[in-house]
Amino acid sequence: MNTSTNLESTLLQQPFNTVSAIFTNDVCIKSVLSLSKQQLLQQMQQESGMRYTFKVEPTLNIQVGDFAIVHANGELNIVQICELHKTPQIDPKANYNYKWVIDKVRLSTFKQRMKEEARINELLADLYKVEQLHQLQNRLKQACKVDKDFLAKYKSGKNKNWFNAIYKTKHK
Repeated sequence: MNTSTNLESTLLQQPFNTVSAIFTNDVCIKSVLSLSKQQLLQQMQQESGMRYTFKVEPTLNIQVGDFAIVHANGELNIVQICELHKTPQIDPKANYNYKWVIDKVRLSTFKQRMKEEARINELLADLYKVEQLHQLQNRLKQACKVDKDFLAKYKSGKNKNWFNAIYKTKHK
């Protein structure tokens, strides 16, 4: 397609907006989860710097800092939006076709799931500790039944504090 046809085709595709974006295919998921959109955008701009213009449907409600899926070089790629243009920024002399933002990547549900998973993992780790303590208390109780000197030996001396902490919980 020659450049005048490209421009005419683009102009006939109204209404649309354009955005500047940077490719973020290698963004670290930890960064996505822990940084704000603005912090992440600043980090990505420092690393990349190259901005590309994409056409976008106004109904997508794209905001600066959002991640989006775009069609570029015959592939689907992830970009981060770094600028919204008030009017479409189309270079009439461009020797390439402007590509479209396909959709906005919505991370809110993913972030919520990751937080929930972290809370559950923390709960399970605490549960494991409680179960281990309970098993140890039962073993101490059994040892005291089997060996009458066991209790006296470990209630005194340097073992007193840890033994009492474990044994007292169960045998007050």
